[in-house]
Amino acid sequence: MSQYIWLSLVAGFLLIPVSWFSLQENTPSFLSPGPMVLVIPLFLEIPRYIIVLIPTVLFWLWSFHLLKGEIQTPFRSLVLCILLIVLSGIDLLYCWPYGVAYQGFHHTLWMCLLNVFFGLMLILMACIQSVKPSFGLNLAFHFWIFLWLGWCAFPYLGESP
Repeated sequence: MSQYIWLSLVAGFLLIPVSWFSLQENTPSFLSPGPMVLVIPLFLEIPRYIIVLIPTVLFWLWSFHLLKGEIQTPFRSLVLCILLIVLSGIDLLYCWPYGVAYQGFHHTLWMCLLNVFFGLMLILMACIQSVKPSFGLNLAFHFWIFLWLGWCAFPYLGESP
């Protein structure tokens, strides 16, 4: 089996424990913020052992080019990155009052800072990748996107159901 396939499979499997821990607590916390990509299926009463696979499956479906060892980041991934950063910012601005009211100021601030950190890291990786492309950075960029989605992107800020 090609090293590219092996590395892409391992990266996908590493997303499962992150997703599992992001849903462990009933109320949002720093380690378990409840990202919307996982919380919405949870509200639909889909079993957790299936929900935690969502970021992994999305990673493999979106990043199929990594299986061939491509070093260039696809344009669609850059668009996805920008879209997620913009939508995350809008979501955090909109949910700020609810987060402060229900989860507290410190939790809401930490979620905002964490999301800004993820966004900045993605921008930095994309800039470096555009100057000096490599398979490793391409893999890291895509892993980082789905790590963000599976852990803290669009955190649940508001009243618990």
